[in-house]
Amino acid sequence: DYFAAYYRYAPSAATAYGVHEHDAQLDDLSAGAIAGRRGQLRAFRVRLDSVRARGIAGSDSIDALLIGNAIDAELLELERVQGWKHNPMGYIALPGGAVHGLIKRDFAPAKERLGSVIGRLRAVPAVLAAMRANVDNPPREFTDLAIRIAEGSVGFYRGTVTAWAVDAAAGDTALLGEFTVA
Repeated sequence: DYFAAYYRYAPSAATAYGVHEHDAQLDDLSAGAIAGRRGQLRAFRVRLDSVRARGIAGSDSIDALLIGNAIDAELLELERVQGWKHNPMGYIALPGGAVHGLIKRDFAPAKERLGSVIGRLRAVPAVLAAMRANVDNPPREFTDLAIRIAEGSVGFYRGTVTAWAVDAAAGDTALLGEFTVA
């Protein structure tokens, strides 16, 4: 349950881990989604503590420890560190990394992966809107780096991604048209 929820919350991470159910989606970084994730993590912590209190044997206890640590680390980030409120870099870097994860590995036919790239590109405006809504008074250094990341991403999209999309579309002008619009 924990991993299924994590993959729904972070589709780009799911792709990186080889889980492809959410490849056409991009992480929802809105304040509402983040609040929902915090509640979800707290509920998983209660469930995990309940299971551990009943006793877990062998390697399952190691798994429980690792999942508990992952929950605690994510809660620490979301509730105390709050990089999502202070650091625009994660918002800016997410789309490029998520698209790169789809084009660099040959886990599905290129046309299928191109459809997922299109889905992720369509979600980029929502990520940028979340950044505008969530990030307040970031340190200048974070902002400067986010700008540099964004500038580098332009070349990535115009060059690498576009060339890959042309090859992946394999003459399917409708699919390539969808990519161009996205």
